[in-house]
Amino acid sequence: SRIGRIKRSINNFKSSSMVIKNKIMKVQKQILHNCLDKAKSFYKLGDKDKARDYCDMGIAWVAEKRIEGYGAKDTIEDVRVELWLERFWMFLENKNLML
Repeated sequence: SRIGRIKRSINNFKSSSMVIKNKIMKVQKQILHNCLDKAKSFYKLGDKDKARDYCDMGIAWVAEKRIEGYGAKDTIEDVRVELWLERFWMFLENKNLML
């Protein structure tokens, strides 16, 4: 199912990523940039379902960070959390991918 694929993808992202938080320097993969880039690429290729899935993964990943205590003004990958959410939601709305 679509939700199962999204959950598996999030778990894969979680296990392969490290986050910079509380000034502890660690390597951080560009998960959200990758999600947005893949969503755009799949949309251009005409695969709207995969484009939507990648946006959903990005939104879910940010939601996990919010649960962990990140605020709207905190940054992930040098971008504010609130801006990440806006980018994913605007992409979904502008491309008519909302379900």
